[in-house]
Formats: sequence, C-alpha cells, structure tokens
Amino acid sequence: MQEFSTRDDAETLEKSSSNETQRALSCLERAGRLWGSTHSWLSVEPTKLGGTQRAARRCLEQAPCLWTSSRWLVVESEKVAASREIARRCLKHSHQLLSDLRCRLSLETSRWALARVGQLPGASWLPSGQAALEFVLLQTLLVVSFIATKRIAYLPDAGLIDREWQLWALLVISPLITAAGFCLVAPDVVTGLRTNTTAVFLPAVNYAQAVSNVFGLAYGIHVSNESVLAMNMLGFAAQILCLVVVHYIRAPSDRLFCFAVKFSLGWIVLLYVATTTLDITVIGPVMAFFGTVAGVLPLAYLGPILRNRSCTKWGMFCMCSSFCVNFAWSLLGFMLQDMALLLPSIICMEIAVLRISVGLWCWGWLPFNVTFLLRIYGLEHIASDTVSTTVPPETYGMTMDLEEI
Repeated sequence: MQEFSTRDDAETLEKSSSNETQRALSCLERAGRLWGSTHSWLSVEPTKLGGTQRAARRCLEQAPCLWTSSRWLVVESEKVAASREIARRCLKHSHQLLSDLRCRLSLETSRWALARVGQLPGASWLPSGQAALEFVLLQTLLVVSFIATKRIAYLPDAGLIDREWQLWALLVISPLITAAGFCLVAPDVVTGLRTNTTAVFLPAVNYAQAVSNVFGLAYGIHVSNESVLAMNMLGFAAQILCLVVVHYIRAPSDRLFCFAVKFSLGWIVLLYVATTTLDITVIGPVMAFFGTVAGVLPLAYLGPILRNRSCTKWGMFCMCSSFCVNFAWSLLGFMLQDMALLLPSIICMEIAVLRISVGLWCWGWLPFNVTFLLRIYGLEHIASDTVSTTVPPETYGMTMDLEEI
C-alpha cells in the first residue's frame, strides 16, 4: 500500500514539474516578446521624441513674436474702438447741426419753395391777361431797343455828331467786334476736342452762317466794302473750323486732311459761282436770308434754359457779345441804307435782346416774367405732372425735397 502511494506521488510530482516547465517556457516566451517590443520602442521613440523637442523649441522661439503680434492687435483694436466712438460722436453732432439748420431755415425754405413753385411752368394756370401783359412788356422792350438803335444811327441828322466820323468809326469797330465775337468759338472747340463730344456745337447754325458768310464775301466784293469782306472772312473761317472739328470728333479714323481739302474746295466753288454768275440783287437777299436763319436757329435751344431756369455766366457773355456785334452792324446798315446788312442784323439783335431777357429772368433780375414763352415751347406739361401750388396744411414744417423744385 505504501509503495502504491509513493508511485502516485511520484507521478503527481512529475506532472507538476511538467506544468511548471511549461509555465516557465511561457514566461520566457513572454519575456522575449517584451524584450522585442522594448527594443523596437527604444529604436523608434527617440526619433519621435527628438521631433517633439524641436517643435517645442520652435514654439518657445516664436512665443515672443506671437506675444508682440497679439499686443499689436490689442492696441489696434483699441484704436479702432476709439475711432468708432469718435465717428459716432461726429455723426451725432452732425445730426444735431442738421436739425438745428433745418429748424432755422424752415421758414425761409418754405417761402422760397412756394415762390419757386409758383414760378414753374404749369404749376399754376397762367391767366390769359397775365400772359398778354408779359408779351406786351417783352415786345415793348424789343421795340425800345429797335427805336434806340435807329435814333443812335441818325444822330448825325440831328447835328449831334459828325456823320463822316461816325461812319468811319463803325466801319472800323464793326469788324473788330465781329472778330472778337467769332473768337468765342475757341473755348467750344477746345472743350469738344478735350471731351470728344459735339454737344457744344450747333452744326445747323454753323452751316447757315457759313453760307451767309460766303454770299457776304461775294456781296462785299460787289460793293467794294472792306468791312463786310473782313467780317465775312473771319466768320467763314470760324464756321469752317467748327465743322471740321465736328467731323473729326464724329469720325476720327477718316483722313481729316482730305476731308478739309474737299470741304474747302466746295465752299470755294460756291464763292466763285456767287461772285461771277449771280447779280447783287440775288446775292444780297440770299446773304440776308441765311444770316437771319443763323440768328433764329439758337431759339430752338432756348427750351432747356426756360425749363431749368438756369443761365450760365458764359452763356450770358456770349449773348451780350452777339448783341454788340449785331447792334454795330445795324447802325452801319441804317447809315448806309443797305437792307442786305440791316435786315439780318436787326433781327439777330432783337433775338439777342430776347435771349438776354430770358437770362436775366433766370437770374431774377428782370422786372417782369416771361413765362408765356413756356407755352410756346410746350413745356407746361413737364411741370404740371410733378408740382402743384396747393399745399396741404398738415405738410407745413415738414422736410421738402428741393431737388424736384
């Protein structure tokens, strides 16, 4: 029995030894694995650790720059905030000033606006009696200018001035004034070339005046009048210059020199035909007709001045220059008893008086109104649809849009 138990213990001990051996082998195998992992980690991780250290060093180096930039941004944000605060204060102050200004000018603005509305075309119905009165006053002004011109021309007959001296003075002064008047096209030429636009030119007027000057040259040759010749030569040169500039602006790619040569040759042929083949009884009326047409055509452009009631100082200067030129030639026509000179000069002078009156009305310097001209130009419907003289009581003191007035 004892031998049997000893054998069993030996087998049990042998089994336990084999189990321990297997466990030891397992532990050795796990230790090998751990050593391999450790070796791999030790061979790889130092590289990663070095990269991390370098990144940390860069961050430490850039930290001062980042701090400076952050500080600058803080300072700039404070400046922007201060600027916004100043802008808010300025805007608030501007609103206060604007409100104060509106309060101060409300009464004057309302009075001026109502007066301007009353002056607008179509704003109120113009009674026929008032239109007739304005027409009579304007006609009186035109008649007075005509009578004054005639009286001045006939001063030698009253013994107030020597006739020969007055005639000589007019023969010298008239071409000089005309030359100065034709020089006024120079600013228009410069403006047209600079802005590349023909809005400052009136080609119809230029053509009519050029034809009148051509027949005026033929007329001056027939009557042997140097003043008439000089005046028409200067006028013809000015009109040709304007027409050539208009052609250049409209078609700059064309050959300008060839056009100028052909254009001049056409006028020269017309002058030759008028001088050699036509009688003075034909040349005089043709010159007077085209001179009158050239003086009447600017009335077609009077509508915008009446509608806007605006006249520039340069426009007024040109109109006064036109009046002086035609006034001088009217005096000369009266003294020479030459209807070819007198008729277009008188008509153009009266038209200049009319245009000057409109300009003075635009400036508020005319003692009477000329609103009846708005009916002639058909401008009543422009204002009748936009303004009214009836102002509701609840609108008093409210802001008015003066741009529409």
